[in-house]
Amino acid sequence: MLASSFFVNRAGGLCARFALALIVGCGGAEPDVASEPALPTWTLTETLRLGSEDEGPELFGFIGGIETDSAGHILVFDRSTQAIRVFDAEGTVQATISRQGSGPGELRNALGIILAGNGELWARDPGNGRISMFDPDGISTGAWSLSFCYSGRPWAPLVDSRNRILDIDCIVRGGKTVGEVMLAYRTDRSGVDTLGVVPKCGSEVLMEAGTWVIGTESRPSYVPVPFAARSVRELAPGGHLWCVENSAAYAITKLPVDGTDTVRIVRDEPPELVTPADRDSVIAMVETAAREALDYSRIPAVKPLIERLIVDDRQRLWVQRNRSDGHIRFDVYSDGGEPLATADLGVYRTAIFYPLRIRGDQLLMVTTNELDEPRVVRFQITR
Repeated sequence: MLASSFFVNRAGGLCARFALALIVGCGGAEPDVASEPALPTWTLTETLRLGSEDEGPELFGFIGGIETDSAGHILVFDRSTQAIRVFDAEGTVQATISRQGSGPGELRNALGIILAGNGELWARDPGNGRISMFDPDGISTGAWSLSFCYSGRPWAPLVDSRNRILDIDCIVRGGKTVGEVMLAYRTDRSGVDTLGVVPKCGSEVLMEAGTWVIGTESRPSYVPVPFAARSVRELAPGGHLWCVENSAAYAITKLPVDGTDTVRIVRDEPPELVTPADRDSVIAMVETAAREALDYSRIPAVKPLIERLIVDDRQRLWVQRNRSDGHIRFDVYSDGGEPLATADLGVYRTAIFYPLRIRGDQLLMVTTNELDEPRVVRFQITR
């Protein structure tokens, strides 16, 4: 297989293989090369940057959520203060919504935000046992008391075609987590639909191979092994899950919870090598934070091919790739797995635990400067 080809397969018969210089069908004669156009490249241009070292509304702590509405307002949720700050399209602060607390419109341990299909801003707040809602003007519209299992991980829900909020929560039996379920919150607060058990993505063996366990047996600490492969997943519309079982390979599967067809995207890509400079740099950082010696032979020789998956508001899948030149690059696919475009963001410092949102023709992400201070950056997508 050519190094830059990929394969899309849906149960039921559709199969196609695309290469930058050659198209090869799943069987039969090779089609005419000129009959298939090359994938377009979408341009991502920075248009706004929010953040400051000085006291004020642009001094961010730990950013746990970003959103943008139809009027171009940018909403930034700071987990360290539990405040949601609203900026206009030019970057001027308009309001601060919420604060620490348990009263109306207050948040105590919120994990993220999302704009619902009815125009409300939702914040998942397990510390107060509820989802808090705000109208477009930032006024509290009430809260929905709910019980949550997960109470610490970042909240990355999705709005589906019925304007429900799709989410994943864990299942606990006998005091132990035994699985996960996909839920759909109705925006009229009339109920929560259970879509099914979340398909398994990844393995315990892979997770253990990519983690150092330090400390005592009664109080262990877990340190990720730099450049180790891992599983990557993202909610997909219709009650599905995009899954990368092992990020060392470019193989993405759309797993159903309701038994419908499965989509697979497989692409043959050469790995990015971990250079001696890469290795020395991450070892220096780990040694600064770790309190005991670690087995650095577990650092792999190659980097993962896939960093993360993002689904935008048009149900397209964006695959963020790992590149040795430091550029952030995306491969864009339809909800059915057909390749649409590539997009090169350029060189930016960021981390996969920071939120990234794609709304219409805008991409919002969190970047950091040399001092690891966070900034919210808006990009215009030109197709």
